[in-house]
Amino acid sequence: MLRLWIVVLFCVLAQALATAETAKFSGRVLQGQDFGRRLSSGLWFCLQYEPGANENGWVIGIQESCAEGAHNFATIVTPPLHGPNDTDVQSWEFAPTTNASKFVRRFSFVLSEEDWQRAINTLNDSYAPAANTSKEVDARCGHGTLTITRMRHHESPDGGLLLDTLDFRVTLTWPGN
Repeated sequence: MLRLWIVVLFCVLAQALATAETAKFSGRVLQGQDFGRRLSSGLWFCLQYEPGANENGWVIGIQESCAEGAHNFATIVTPPLHGPNDTDVQSWEFAPTTNASKFVRRFSFVLSEEDWQRAINTLNDSYAPAANTSKEVDARCGHGTLTITRMRHHESPDGGLLLDTLDFRVTLTWPGN
């Protein structure tokens, strides 16, 4: 009986892997620029520029469009949910005095506005058990990695760090239909 369950589990996993969709691409952004790439799912991978006087950076997003105000399907399910996480690529993280330099960013994302709303509702529901929430949402999540392959920066007049360019590679995987 155990062997039967192992075979069934293997078949289910093999089918899930066979229907997964993947996108791989590279890009470059310059200070002040956004980047967008349409995915086969109809969603967009977005890097949205965040200016600042002493520091700057980009926010990684998976969205229905890269337009300002579109819901970011990655920030809602990439921990930690409060404070900086791997969807934030901020210049201060690359300062020589910081041990936080992260050239590889791993993130998750939901696949629809309905899943985004479900995640928001779950986060706002203080009575929802956290373990059940993450399993429920994760079952419908995609996963991504952004790797910074080259970066140029300069010091701001106030001694902060400003990013000038980012070269990057992205790999995204999500459940297929």
